[in-house]
Amino acid sequence: MRLNTRLSQSLLSALILVLMAALWFTFAPVQFGGQASYIMIAGASMEPSLHYGDLVIGHEEQTYNVGDVVTYRHPTIGPVIHRIVERAGDTFTFKGDNNDWIDSYKPTSSEIIGKSWIHIPGVANIILKLRSSIGIILLSFAIGFMVLLTFSRNSLFGEEQTGKDELMVTKRSRPLNLSGFLEGTLFALFAVLLGSILLGIFAFTNPLTQPVPADIPYDHRGAFSYEGFGSPGVYDQGKIESGDAIFHALTHELDLTVIYQLSTPETKNLEGSYHILLEISEPNGWRRQIELAPVTEFKGESFSTEVTINLGYILTLIERLKTNTAFTRQVFNVDIVSEVNIQGHLGDQAFEDTFVPRLSFLLDDVQLYLGGNSPFGELTDPLNPVQSGFLPRQQQIPATLNILGLKPTVQTARWIAGVAFGVSLLGITAILYPFLRASMQSPSEKIRIQFNEVLLDIRELPVKATNDDIEVDRFEDLAKLAEKTGSMIFHHVEANQHTYLLQDGDSTYRFLLTVPEPDDGDVDSPEANETSNSQQQSEER
Repeated sequence: MRLNTRLSQSLLSALILVLMAALWFTFAPVQFGGQASYIMIAGASMEPSLHYGDLVIGHEEQTYNVGDVVTYRHPTIGPVIHRIVERAGDTFTFKGDNNDWIDSYKPTSSEIIGKSWIHIPGVANIILKLRSSIGIILLSFAIGFMVLLTFSRNSLFGEEQTGKDELMVTKRSRPLNLSGFLEGTLFALFAVLLGSILLGIFAFTNPLTQPVPADIPYDHRGAFSYEGFGSPGVYDQGKIESGDAIFHALTHELDLTVIYQLSTPETKNLEGSYHILLEISEPNGWRRQIELAPVTEFKGESFSTEVTINLGYILTLIERLKTNTAFTRQVFNVDIVSEVNIQGHLGDQAFEDTFVPRLSFLLDDVQLYLGGNSPFGELTDPLNPVQSGFLPRQQQIPATLNILGLKPTVQTARWIAGVAFGVSLLGITAILYPFLRASMQSPSEKIRIQFNEVLLDIRELPVKATNDDIEVDRFEDLAKLAEKTGSMIFHHVEANQHTYLLQDGDSTYRFLLTVPEPDDGDVDSPEANETSNSQQQSEER
């Protein structure tokens, strides 16, 4: 087998291996360490984009944006593929393109499986058919046939190789022989070389950094508390405390304290204003507002203020309403509204927001009491309202590649690709250089390197030259004939004369090569030697 054929086979084998690894790297399921998820569409919520029976291949991403078609894991339904319509910090809101409602469940980024990457219509139906009994039988038969065919070919190849090995026993050892070890080394180096090229394509076509959400979370925290004097026979120690009902026949005024605090892990430079109102209303739309504290500026992220609520004035307004309108409603809503506007900077981002907490009471002919849930309930506390939010921000982080669960940075991947490329290229050069150098120095060595497998060195020619011998002008033609007939080429050296013989039945094919003496000076090219060889053959005839 020629040297270039061996090299071609090693390179082809390495290329197939690298391509298979690249396909596995690209399409391996996440369950096996890959980055691809396979979703079979089983509904109509994403029509007309996706239809029942379609297959969607998704890829895990570091960031997901509004508008992306994404698969997430629902705790009770399982995988759901819908479109992102809103993002709030680490929480996403989804909606099917064909739905009139948004998904009730809002997953976090850890529950997202992957973003839609490849859409293949109708393939899921084929996969479902293969899952049937007949499909499994046919698939098993196909796999068994492929395995049987592979083993049969390997067996034949082994027998052929064994025959060749028996012929090789008669050969003399040669220093320039591309042995199995070197072939394996070349295969490994070619695989590393092609793999580094593939890795370099991925690494150098991706940016070194990528933007990711680094939202700044914050909490508006309010606190309402009130107190007043009451009858010792009605209240402990004769004092009204937060959460108590206020009997307005005994108490005419309340002192209300309003506290505000903005909490965030970032540094802050803030200022703002607050405005506190008391609002009386009832369900038919009537309302009156009383200003408890005018618009007041404050510095920093917090403030605290105290206001007085005059229950007598509230009752007077309600009495006027009943007198002038003959309105007979017994219960009214009384809300304390704190309007807080704040602006400045959180970290390096400009910030502006509004917080409007309400403390709701109900007022009847006897008492003023907290409305809604109990202030001591587990879910909500009307005395301590909280409103969470986030300030959108992005930051640049080193971009990474997901390679079968490993996530090297793009910078690292570029270094690995460059070093692997250089080392493998040097290794290939180091192995092939002696062969190339020998072929350049001597035409006979070039023939030995290129056609080593069909040469058999002999001490004496098996037959003497006769006029019936067929002279061949080029050794390549003799090698083609040897390959066609499955015969060996005998090689005899005498002085500077190389004789190559091939016997095919009663026919003898001969090629003569004269190699210049080492002290002749410049080394002639193989073509020049073959030309002189042809001239010598003409003279002999």
